[in-house]
Amino acid sequence: MFLIALDLNYKIMRRYTILLIISIVISFSASAQEKSKRHKNYLSTGATYVIANSSLMQVTGPGYSIAYSRYFGERFFGSIAYGRVNSSVAAPSIFHVGPEAQRDFDLSFFNLGLGYDIFQRPNFTLAAQVASLRTEQTLVQDATLFEDGSLEQTFRRNSDLTAQASLIARFKLIEHVHLHTQAAYAPRWQNFGSVWLHAGISFSL
Repeated sequence: MFLIALDLNYKIMRRYTILLIISIVISFSASAQEKSKRHKNYLSTGATYVIANSSLMQVTGPGYSIAYSRYFGERFFGSIAYGRVNSSVAAPSIFHVGPEAQRDFDLSFFNLGLGYDIFQRPNFTLAAQVASLRTEQTLVQDATLFEDGSLEQTFRRNSDLTAQASLIARFKLIEHVHLHTQAAYAPRWQNFGSVWLHAGISFSL
């Protein structure tokens, strides 16, 4: 009887041990899947460079930006970005803010976008995005050039809203850290055709 009871207890313990191991494996698997989903979201920061051309002048300048992308599903994501640019104007007129009156990084921009991963690999992702581009900067409201050559200007903050399309490439460097590059085009930013280039680091969250 003692041997039968011992054998029965052994079988019960073995079953409980197997169930415990299965439970642990399932728990770790679910945790890994959830962690993988969480790590699909990115916080990015880096350098920005703007090139804007019209028939009369060119606006260029370096800057910086910070962005956050959140996935919903395997490939679709929403993004939000903010940055500032230290812009300068080639061949300016009296209606443009001169360097003596313009503060550093005067041009600010804000993006709200929707994107889709076109190509996904463990170490590389290529995505397309459409976004709204809202900018704000100081412009000349009125300018008077006097006979003695002196210039009097009054200023105002001007905002502009347009659409922007971009391609985003993300290269994995190490776990949770990626090289982030983006090339965007806004065809009607203040009557300019403008290219917005971004390069920096993304951290998966």
